[in-house]
Amino acid sequence: MDFHHWQDVMIDNFSSELTAEQIASLAAIEEIFSRFSRGGSQYREEFWMDEAVRKSPDWESIRQMARQALSRFGWPEEEPPIARTNR
Repeated sequence: MDFHHWQDVMIDNFSSELTAEQIASLAAIEEIFSRFSRGGSQYREEFWMDEAVRKSPDWESIRQMARQALSRFGWPEEEPPIARTNR
């Protein structure tokens, strides 16, 4: 859901500044998430489980697509920051 939200924000606010390749890379990732989400043609609950995220070929494909998108935006590949919670 986060990806979908931020993809929409990016397209809605910056589409005139994005290349066709950048938009296509975001759309390709969104399409895969839609396909595997509830109601999608390939929905499987286990796709969203931690084990699958770590080891499945589907998720490796998504990570490869994400690396390609980062490259198209000229952004570095780096680990996201660890979420901090208020305690």
